[in-house]
Amino acid sequence: MSREGRIGGATLRTATIILTVAVLMLLLASSCAAEGSSVDGDIHDDEYEFRVSLGDGHFTLYWKFLDNATIQMAIKAKASGMVAVGFDPTVRMKDADMVIAFRQATGEFDLHDAWSLGETGPHPDDVDEGGSFDLLEYTVKESGGVTTAEFTRLLSTGDDLDNDIPREGKMTLIWATSNTDAFETYHTRRGTAVINMGTGEFESTEYPVLWPYHAISMSLAMIFLAAAFFCVVYKRRLKKKYLNYHHWLGTTGVAFATIGLIIGVYMVAQLESGHIRVAHSTIASIDLALAFTALAMGIVFLMRKDMKRKIRKPHMYVGALAMLMMAATVIAGVMYVFPA
Repeated sequence: MSREGRIGGATLRTATIILTVAVLMLLLASSCAAEGSSVDGDIHDDEYEFRVSLGDGHFTLYWKFLDNATIQMAIKAKASGMVAVGFDPTVRMKDADMVIAFRQATGEFDLHDAWSLGETGPHPDDVDEGGSFDLLEYTVKESGGVTTAEFTRLLSTGDDLDNDIPREGKMTLIWATSNTDAFETYHTRRGTAVINMGTGEFESTEYPVLWPYHAISMSLAMIFLAAAFFCVVYKRRLKKKYLNYHHWLGTTGVAFATIGLIIGVYMVAQLESGHIRVAHSTIASIDLALAFTALAMGIVFLMRKDMKRKIRKPHMYVGALAMLMMAATVIAGVMYVFPA
């Protein structure tokens, strides 16, 4: 074989070796990438490095760091509707960087990168508030009443409507689920947790959803106080019975208002966010003071005959004002829970 032939053969063998090594490296890189990120909606054993179970297993959050800049997370919740997680809120839901998954009207699943504007929402998509959609990969599945959502994102996206996720140290998160498929649905279960992202250690609390009972109690209070007021307006038709009706209805109304107050105080105490902080709380406090004042005047009216003439009109005026303030309390409460 000539010298040129030997050189050509050596060159060909060298090129073949280089090409083979390159192909193997590409296959290895592809395999590593597949092992690093597997956003398929199926959570396998040992797929995630960290896991926290919240709400007695109702809501489970998984995560692993793909590299120094990227995290993969998964939510597995025993709910057939909306599931959501919010990162690093300031007060309740306010300023939470949220990921919300639910089924669309078309039957397809979707995942939203959202931001909570207030303590109880709303939580529009980042893109609707001048931000960007920063979930790199995502998928959502639901089977047998269990919803699973997986996604990846950068730890720091650079979007003002995203909060940074730390590789180490503690982070506060909130979670919520519902069995209703709607982006604006109110949750049926919710809670909060403080998680050490580097170790998986956590402390959590699940809050019972008590606002419907609070709302029902205050609404009944308004109805009974209004009925007590109209007993006086129509006392000629009711004749002698009006006073008994008035007393019973007024007392019942104040009792329901007291129950509503106790539930409200308990809810706020759970959230550790301070009483008499919003218009609803302020109006409710004033209204309850008026209701108890009216009730006390009524008792004096019944017990002290010598005070009847002096106490009648103030009692009626205070009672009427309490009824109006009760209506204002209910309206302010609805606006607080369901902000526009």
